[in-house]
Amino acid sequence: MVSPGCCPFLFLLNVLGLELARLADFPAEIIKEATRVSNLLTEREEAKRKASAGSQITIRRKTLLNLSTQLTQIHAISTLSDDDLARYLLRLQNDVGAELAMSFATGGQ
Repeated sequence: MVSPGCCPFLFLLNVLGLELARLADFPAEIIKEATRVSNLLTEREEAKRKASAGSQITIRRKTLLNLSTQLTQIHAISTLSDDDLARYLLRLQNDVGAELAMSFATGGQ
């Protein structure tokens, strides 16, 4: 299955690649630089993953807060007929469900 994000085996592939370079007698300077770059890329990917998960949680919280506000307002001041209210609530349910589904589909926790 292909999905966005970092390969879960990327770290292992980096380590194996560096080990193969050592076994092939690559110069020490090249292995040192490759190790530095590998570590830097791993750190960046981890930071990006954490930031993405955090932003998705924030999106979910805002979505639920907005839902709460809308439901409170419709309860307090609605003059809609029963049919109109049912249509409004169905649309609200679909919108909130789509937003939450999107936040889970984009890699958040």
